[in-house]
Amino acid sequence: MGKLPPIELINDPVEYGKMLVACSKSTVLFAEQFLGLDDIFEYNKAFLDCEERFIVYRTGRQVGKSTNAAIKAIHFGYFAPIKASNLYEGIANVVIASVSKDQAYLIFEKISNFIHRSPTLTSKIRYETKSELSLQWVNGQGFTKFVVRAIGDTGVSLRGYTTHMAILDEAAYIPQVVFDSFIPSTVTTKPRIIFASTPKVKAGAFFNACENSYVIYRKGIAYPVLDENNKPRVAGGKTKWVQFHVKTRDNPRADSDPEIMELIASISKGAEAQELDGEFPESGNSLIPYNLLQEALIKAPRPNFIYYDMGVDTSGKGKDETVLTVVGVTESGITFPVEYYTEITTDQIELAKKIESMDRIYHFRSIYIDSTGLGDALVDACRYFNSTLPVYPINFKEHKTEIFKNLGRLFEFRLINLSLIEDSHREKLVEQLQAMYWEHGKDRDSPDKIRTVAPHDDYPDSLGLAELGQEKGNEFSVLPDSFLGGSS
Repeated sequence: MGKLPPIELINDPVEYGKMLVACSKSTVLFAEQFLGLDDIFEYNKAFLDCEERFIVYRTGRQVGKSTNAAIKAIHFGYFAPIKASNLYEGIANVVIASVSKDQAYLIFEKISNFIHRSPTLTSKIRYETKSELSLQWVNGQGFTKFVVRAIGDTGVSLRGYTTHMAILDEAAYIPQVVFDSFIPSTVTTKPRIIFASTPKVKAGAFFNACENSYVIYRKGIAYPVLDENNKPRVAGGKTKWVQFHVKTRDNPRADSDPEIMELIASISKGAEAQELDGEFPESGNSLIPYNLLQEALIKAPRPNFIYYDMGVDTSGKGKDETVLTVVGVTESGITFPVEYYTEITTDQIELAKKIESMDRIYHFRSIYIDSTGLGDALVDACRYFNSTLPVYPINFKEHKTEIFKNLGRLFEFRLINLSLIEDSHREKLVEQLQAMYWEHGKDRDSPDKIRTVAPHDDYPDSLGLAELGQEKGNEFSVLPDSFLGGSS
């Protein structure tokens, strides 16, 4: 067991009772006395002792987010009779959830490990598996269930729980539909809700919670948020959130390693602000708004397709990938990317053979190929091997803006769903789409441009080409002649 936590060494019943009462009022003291933690950083002490119902914990990496969420959950669960509201039948529920199973289990594992540090808490365990743990209350008159759930795309796994505390980890990455379905189910218990995450984009429930905070803690010090009249916001209504903004450099252990800080900052243009400083990337002009992208990720059964199209973004011998996107189209006009093929170093002749072999499976209605650069040679090779292939060369560079405006319309009108793609390809596509944004001109006559903070945009380019034949408002029902005819 190792060194016993301090409270275990108190033999005097009166002194023990006084310490127990004090621990019930302070999560920090509880962590020190019951769990033996004596190295909690000041910024996390403020978070642990915050008694507000709605907390948003916005952080850089490696600041102790998961650890302190776990401590807060244990304290709440053990002292549930005085912490929770509307307890029924001697049961309280603490739900720990994240998009991925691994991330959700990370906090739960910490909860289990911390509880087992304390002989007192260990003796209170009534049931434990790899995903659930029941802990008897301090007064022995009920118990708290700690339940871990991987949310996935819809949050269906969260339904059916009378939740008294909800910890939503990596909340910036949770689809909006999850919040829309889960939060209303908590109205009878007045639960405490914690959103914890590194920022993602300026959209969604996590971003809104940060925007609607009435106070922000920095390095453990509270700063009021000013309203449009330059007066401190009042708690309540939309501005119900208390926000803790913690940067990686606030952690003395991380700040003592400047080399790794520099490495993270050099990964990409937005890495330092987002990953280290916990700032939202400047993506207000996102190519695809966050909520629309999340809706397109909702699981859907594979429908019947009336035809298939393909988009081809081909690379040379550089770092970019050649990406082939196969899109199925339903009778109602909803498109589903169904297959991806990628390779790094491309032989145009062999790639033409690959496209021809895929056409024997899908019988494409159209194959749209970026004809700039090496794409011109690929178009010729495709026609050489099979003159009947429905190949359409597209000057992608010249028409990039129109292509992505069309792709944006499909998301806007809910005419695209990404759930049928293999996980590895979907992750790359989503990552690259989220990194893309519109750069608007300084005046009315300046053209819009597509920019990205990611090193690659091969997947979105290929998808944009594959979706050329789809339209909303008949804008691409017939491709204009200017799109065809190869490179300029």
